[in-house]
Amino acid sequence: MTMFEPYPDYKDSGVAWLGSVPTDWCVWPANAVLRERKMKSRPDDVHLTPSQTHGVLPQAEYMERTGNKLVLNLTGADAMRHVEPNDFISHLRSFQGGFEHSLHSGKVSAAYTVLEPAAEAVPEFFRYVFKSSLYVQALQTTTDQLRDGQSIRYAQVSLLPLPVPTNSTQRAIAAFLDRETAEIDAFIADQEELIALLTERRAATITRAVTKGLDRLAPMKDSGVAWLGEVPEHWNLPRVAHVARCSSGSSIDLQSVEAARTVDAPHPVYGGNGIVGYFSRWNISEGQIVVGRVGALCGNVHSTSERAWVSDNALRLRVSPQKVDRDFLSHVLTARDLNQLADKTAQPLITGSLVLRQRIPAPPMAEQAAIASHLDHETAKIDATITDAREAIALSKERRAALISAAVTGKIDVRGLA
Repeated sequence: MTMFEPYPDYKDSGVAWLGSVPTDWCVWPANAVLRERKMKSRPDDVHLTPSQTHGVLPQAEYMERTGNKLVLNLTGADAMRHVEPNDFISHLRSFQGGFEHSLHSGKVSAAYTVLEPAAEAVPEFFRYVFKSSLYVQALQTTTDQLRDGQSIRYAQVSLLPLPVPTNSTQRAIAAFLDRETAEIDAFIADQEELIALLTERRAATITRAVTKGLDRLAPMKDSGVAWLGEVPEHWNLPRVAHVARCSSGSSIDLQSVEAARTVDAPHPVYGGNGIVGYFSRWNISEGQIVVGRVGALCGNVHSTSERAWVSDNALRLRVSPQKVDRDFLSHVLTARDLNQLADKTAQPLITGSLVLRQRIPAPPMAEQAAIASHLDHETAKIDATITDAREAIALSKERRAALISAAVTGKIDVRGLA
């Protein structure tokens, strides 16, 4: 934050999470800034849903926006709490991301804590205070029992003193952060859109090459396979079982998996989403394919180039090198999008027999190698751009968090920039 000036003078706040604050700022006990609203819900109150991602929304709007179905609370008013606009709500993930600022009147479950700001507290300023990383970190220290699924109670909130600048300073900081975070959020949204477009382009590039080949003038034939459509006339269409053998990975004690490669743990461990650590032993030799077997990551495909351990969350395919190029088959299985075939009656699951039944394109070996080399080159370029975009997002989020914390604790003077 070196591009911003500090305030003229500072004093010790006496509060660990705040540190030094500008001399004209007050530091108040939290119960002087917030009081708990325990008002019972009204008959016409709309049911509200607080979340880290979307803030506080009417439950119907939340379900429409996210596609998530929530269990409607049909209990009586005694089990619900009334919420006024500009109240703050402590929800089940507040220990991860702070309190949510409500712009709506309505009701929430009594499992949540509803906080009413004092007249001296500008809600727009405290919206940033309660989402700042420094405050959230301090909130985590107020109890030894914070965990997912547990709300933060008023007694815990009261343990953390809060910064209270003048009302004009609060408004200036809020206006500055509104503008700056909007610019950062817009940049992040652009990068996320870019990643989505590149991901689509990557998938289309792979599918085009493994189903149509590199020669756009090659005579075509109907493959009789829906996902392949027409393929070059000279290609064969075997099942995976004709070119590879499939087996499940082996269970592993995750505590024995090293986070980084070491002399004692030189072999990568593959789960459903690629390498998850390193292990001292291996259960596949080099040149095999790993397919995510269970859960949300089932169908993910990874090609190994060394000895590795495949966990029981994945399948391992040992290819016959005389019949198929390993990297070509890896691209084919990626294009096949095996996740769409998973049994989703309970937890998504792919079986080895399902993979082996799939009919795949099989050009001559030299052509397979050429397609695989082409795709390795093209996907590497796309992957590098995606990596750059993800790094830009991560840096932007870090800058956003640092800017908020610096502004609400008075480490930078933004009054003239609002």
